[in-house]
Amino acid sequence: VLADTVRALERSTAIHDRLTRVAVAGEGQEGIARAVHEVTGYPIGIEDRYGNLRAWAGPNRPEAYPKDPPARREQMLRHVLREGRPIREGGRLVAVARPREDVVGVLVLVDPAATAGEQEHVALEHGATVLAMELARMRSVAESQMRARRDLVEELLTGTDEESAINQAQALGYDLERPHRVVVVEGRARSRDDDVFLHAVRRAARDTGVGSLLVARAGAIVVLSDADQPWEPFREAVLSELGGGRCRVGVGGPSERPMDLPRSYRQAQLALKMQDASTLG
Repeated sequence: VLADTVRALERSTAIHDRLTRVAVAGEGQEGIARAVHEVTGYPIGIEDRYGNLRAWAGPNRPEAYPKDPPARREQMLRHVLREGRPIREGGRLVAVARPREDVVGVLVLVDPAATAGEQEHVALEHGATVLAMELARMRSVAESQMRARRDLVEELLTGTDEESAINQAQALGYDLERPHRVVVVEGRARSRDDDVFLHAVRRAARDTGVGSLLVARAGAIVVLSDADQPWEPFREAVLSELGGGRCRVGVGGPSERPMDLPRSYRQAQLALKMQDASTLG
């Protein structure tokens, strides 16, 4: 019995050491899945909150990854969080990583024959801890980039040193040395939640190719766009993202240089005022 206990402790230590190396090396979600697979021998998946596959290690990766309906998914997540340890769900062991309230990652060990034992549970728990650290790091990086993008847009709208703006944009992986125009989007979600409207505009701008630099400003969302296209499909995409509510779009003229963007911003605001006037008329 003592020998078994010693072996279990040695294995737990080995699992902890392997996953600690992954965390220190910053190998990301693929590295975490690979490490848990190596120490357990079972296929390992990492899913986001909604059940989308983000990483896989081991054999038999499904070509079409199964995904539960949202209500069932949320019920499963609540169950795992309530238990506080990995649970069995069908032919899988599931552990949840939750570094903060609105971020969830799911670590899955595929075990249809139900042969996984205590050591596999230990590996999943360690893996979930490392995954929580990785998700927190990813969120921090994403928030820093969003702040940097917001700051850049604010500077461009008020007028800034052109060379400085171009250098900031390059650091963000963005080419500012193309013609841009300012698009001002006004509206409101049914819930009257400003964040909901911001995220709806961001998704619509991305999906319709309007642009990726935007900021909330003066009760509206301002987008810097390098697109030259009909704007009604963009407005309709915002409304589709909102699932209702209201939305109007004002578009400024093209600016060949970043220093001309404040003029395009004023033109976009004027376009919205003209829409007001025509409505009143």
